[in-house]
Amino acid sequence: MVERIRIRPATLFAVTIRTYAAIGFDLLTALLDTWSVWSEVAGGRELGMRWHGASQALLRGRPYTPFEDIVRDSAREVGVGAAEAEELLICWGQFRPWPDTPEVLARLPAVPRFIVTNCSERLGTLAAQRAGSFDLVVSINTLHNLYIYDLWSALQEIERVASGSRYVALEAYRNEREKVNLMYWQLTCRALHTPAEWEWIYAQTGYTGD
Repeated sequence: MVERIRIRPATLFAVTIRTYAAIGFDLLTALLDTWSVWSEVAGGRELGMRWHGASQALLRGRPYTPFEDIVRDSAREVGVGAAEAEELLICWGQFRPWPDTPEVLARLPAVPRFIVTNCSERLGTLAAQRAGSFDLVVSINTLHNLYIYDLWSALQEIERVASGSRYVALEAYRNEREKVNLMYWQLTCRALHTPAEWEWIYAQTGYTGD
């Protein structure tokens, strides 16, 4: 954020004008009406909101857990069935934008925009396509936690929804020693590749970011 001070001579007082380098949004509540889908799948607004609240509580103060498992665990906590938890994950790409989302995004000044979310890479990219396109999509140390079929989809969706920059950081190894170290250190890693192999995956999926 940059602050500029402008003096208005007629009134002799200073006005602080704030300008921003970028504008970020929370994807799953600010731009999309996700609550309606939680409620519809749960069978009612009250239970759906309790389920959603339980999922948010499980995101905090505990070791990393795949978001899909958090959806299932929070369902059990509030009495939602396992079938409904799986249904919600299937419906994740069906969220609708809030009625004023398209108009608000269209009226924003010409500054870069980005989204943040606390769900998984796969579910985040599914939901992002419902909100529009964005200038920046960032993935830090998450893509290598995906199986190859989900990794493929995630890279393609990052490429699709980002109208400007995109950046991913992930794990790789250059020799057998580094591979062993990676296998012992990164307990959730499902995609173990060399830099050359990652470059091949980028080319095959059409990913062109950094």
